[in-house]
Amino acid sequence: MRNRMNRHLALLAAEFALAACAVTAGGQGAAMKRQPYTAEYRITLVRTLANGATITHVTKSVKAMDSEGRLMQASTPIGTDGTPKPDSTFLRISDPVAGTSGSWMGWRKTGSITKFPPRDEQRGCWADANRSESINYEPSAQPPPGQPPYLKPVNEDLGTETIMGLEAHGRRTILTIPTGGVGNDRPLLRTSEEWAAKNPPITLRYSFNDPLMGKEIMELVSLSLNAPDPALFQPPANYKTVTVALHQVPCPPSAR
Repeated sequence: MRNRMNRHLALLAAEFALAACAVTAGGQGAAMKRQPYTAEYRITLVRTLANGATITHVTKSVKAMDSEGRLMQASTPIGTDGTPKPDSTFLRISDPVAGTSGSWMGWRKTGSITKFPPRDEQRGCWADANRSESINYEPSAQPPPGQPPYLKPVNEDLGTETIMGLEAHGRRTILTIPTGGVGNDRPLLRTSEEWAAKNPPITLRYSFNDPLMGKEIMELVSLSLNAPDPALFQPPANYKTVTVALHQVPCPPSAR
């Protein structure tokens, strides 16, 4: 599947989502000055089959932020020959200055840009004409869907360490799926370890071990704290890009 999202890409996507939230919360022209950076990661997913054989997927992920808070993330699968596959790149760009967030798919040569409402209008629920894009500015306190309420992770503070010249804080998280939780006949442990810096606020190293999904490792290959090329935050050339306009809609009962 070309648009496969592994655990580490999901982690980067979560960081991207936080930036997108800053877009919706700040609105046009409200970006704060940030520490610019460009980071390249190598993400490796290894799954071991019952017969001992392994399946390995490698992804190159480049993430960049400028001083205005614009954020770009491009994820490109690496073929078995070690060569990146640019036609399978998935690109995201968040722009808090323009109040937009967009994504583009290399295998389709298409993309979309969502324009968020101005800050003084950010209340209630908004969606496009087809309800394919939506945002709720008054979220409920319900737990995230798909997260059983009995799963309580245990966190362990790992202290600090210097990675690529930055001070990183480490945390280990262990989540126990009790017997019967997913049809298992004994408890299952999911373990993750993350090392993150505060300035710039990025993940420097991450690992995840899950008996159901396999083992994933995200390694920081290179890091620059110089201003990234402004072209990184522009829609890719020769792609069909549509703009999605949101309008206010009634919130569903569960969101009130």
